[in-house]
Amino acid sequence: MLPKDMTLEEVFSRHNADTRPFGMRMRSMSVSDVLVVNRGGKKTAYYVDSFGFQEVKQFFKQKAPKKNIRPIAKKRTEPER
Repeated sequence: MLPKDMTLEEVFSRHNADTRPFGMRMRSMSVSDVLVVNRGGKKTAYYVDSFGFQEVKQFFKQKAPKKNIRPIAKKRTEPER
């Protein structure tokens, strides 16, 4: 849960300080990490980029099940006669 007045930059700074929350159990935040922000029940995902954050809109989309996939034919294990 992210307070309304806290920015992503503040979250990044806070989680990279020596006094960060859960500092003894968690590593610092790095480039390529994904933040999931919950504001008022709405979840949004952000990729930590080398400068700033990029929203990852497809983060919560479910993968469609694969259809029409044929099973791989098994090789014969018996020698031919």
